Amino acid sequence: MEGEKLRVRISKLQEDVPSSFICDMLFGVLGLDISGCEEIIKDKGYIELELDGESLQKLERVGERSSFIRIENLTLQPKVSINKEDIFTNSWALLKENVSFFLSWSVIYLVLILFSILPILGWLVNLLSWAFFYSTVVYISLHYRNSGGLKLSKLWDYMGAGIGISFGSIGLSIVALFIFVVLLIPFGLLGAIADYSAHSELGENFLVSMGVLLILFLIFLAYYLYAIPIIYSKLIRSGVNFTHGFLSVFYPFTPGGLKEAFSRPYIGMATIWLVVLSVVGVLALVSIISIILIPAGFTLICFLLCYTALAVANYTKSYKSSL
Repeated sequence: MEGEKLRVRISKLQEDVPSSFICDMLFGVLGLDISGCEEIIKDKGYIELELDGESLQKLERVGERSSFIRIENLTLQPKVSINKEDIFTNSWALLKENVSFFLSWSVIYLVLILFSILPILGWLVNLLSWAFFYSTVVYISLHYRNSGGLKLSKLWDYMGAGIGISFGSIGLSIVALFIFVVLLIPFGLLGAIADYSAHSELGENFLVSMGVLLILFLIFLAYYLYAIPIIYSKLIRSGVNFTHGFLSVFYPFTPGGLKEAFSRPYIGMATIWLVVLSVVGVLALVSIISIILIPAGFTLICFLLCYTALAVANYTKSYKSSL
């Protein structure tokens, strides 16, 4: 309706973005000089205004070019909500409402997977494919409410954070391997190495060491999978960039991260997420292996992207409100 006022929320996507950035943007784009603007944003992390449709369109154009702010039309909320009971249903809704985005995403991801088998550059392409996946979850978590839908062009703004998570995962694996080796020394690792060097035989010490190593690896892997939503949430709370992406991988293994991982709200969310990940992940893998069902497999992968992103968004909002 012409002349109708729309309720609009402008918020920061990164904690380190100064409040003055939004205030200056409002003044520069719309000519609005709001009394106490910086104090409001510092207190709430956002500011809400009533604007006409033309002003909203101007802001949305700015928001599309910026990875620092989010523009939400609160008057006409999108279909997707972040209620806990709606995450599964809304993941399918989000997938159906952004078919072109996920179709393009699937093609790019499939190409990356195919090129990852190359003998020389394969490891680099594999790293990029994981970064592409990670950055997609972060992007959807932050922008699934956008009235204009998801846009592949905006996804590239989050690749730095995705690469940070990828390098962080490699760094964490190296640290974990070093710790495992140190822990295996009391279980005869040095003796196993000495026996093999002297006799070229794998004796009892080696079998004991490998058994302990397997147990440690399974415990580490299980906890890492369980803590994946915390990694995404910590990244979003800290600021979406390479550095925070790298550091967020280590956060679940810090005292604060361990406390958060075993808090009641997170246990409930993560348990359901792991069940969905296991069931849908197996179905997606079987579909892709069968070749003829590859489209169905990628549809399930895209659903997992949506479900993970909405679960992270829901948990992050609950975490912030509990502070």
